[in-house]
Amino acid sequence: MSDANTQNTQNAGNAGPVAAAPAQGKQLPEACEHTTRHSITVNGGELDYAATVGTILIDTPKVPKAASIFFTAFDLVNGEGKTDPARPVTFIFNGGPGSSTTFLLMGSIAPKRINVPDTAPVPAAPYALVDNAHTLLPVSDLVFIDAAGAGFSEILDAAKPELWSVDGDVAGFSAFIRAYLSKHHRWNSPKYVLGESYGTTRGAALAYRLQQDGVALNGLTLISNVLDYTFTSDLIDEFYVGYFPSYASVAKYHGRAASDVELDEHLKAARAFAAGPLRLALAAG
Repeated sequence: MSDANTQNTQNAGNAGPVAAAPAQGKQLPEACEHTTRHSITVNGGELDYAATVGTILIDTPKVPKAASIFFTAFDLVNGEGKTDPARPVTFIFNGGPGSSTTFLLMGSIAPKRINVPDTAPVPAAPYALVDNAHTLLPVSDLVFIDAAGAGFSEILDAAKPELWSVDGDVAGFSAFIRAYLSKHHRWNSPKYVLGESYGTTRGAALAYRLQQDGVALNGLTLISNVLDYTFTSDLIDEFYVGYFPSYASVAKYHGRAASDVELDEHLKAARAFAAGPLRLALAAG
């Protein structure tokens, strides 16, 4: 991030994202960014980083400035507050479609997360933000993206037929990533994409689209894969075959099964059972 492209807030207390005003007529708000400085201790070492919320306008073939894409970025900085343009950068999005990326941003791999108990009922509000010891920031700068029309991202009505489709959604993300790489001088960075749920469907297609658009990815991470939707319907046998190892793993975690074996051995047996006896039983009827 260059200083010329960044508008710093006057104090860290105003760092939270503020929704842009609704689009009037055929206009979207101009692109803007706000950056604050923070630090976090991970594995005994202190890391300084910049947190940026902002928007980037993207075009479609038929509509210029078709959507305002909202993002939240975290970049390691040195003592002078400068980023390293050669560091890896990972572009991150949740599924949906129609969902913002708040779940990965607030509950998974960002430098901060909501403090909720693990595998336990979540208590009522209020909730607090805490440092996230499991953030990916030590190994990569992070850019969380809201799809057009989701979260704080806005879209013109005229662009919805282009961007609100499988291929259009992928084209929009490609346009944003390329614009971000140019604006923040990250073309020389190792580039990664991380998607969750429907974001894995998007991520697989996006990797191909980015290659067509001149962006060579260094890696792709898929969480909670949904690459073949026939496997998510309980009307077919593959639904039960595919879910059985996951249910067996959950049962093991909660002490309801396989207390006398290691997890790896338990999962190996569960997968073998699902692919063998369970599949045959379902096929028989």
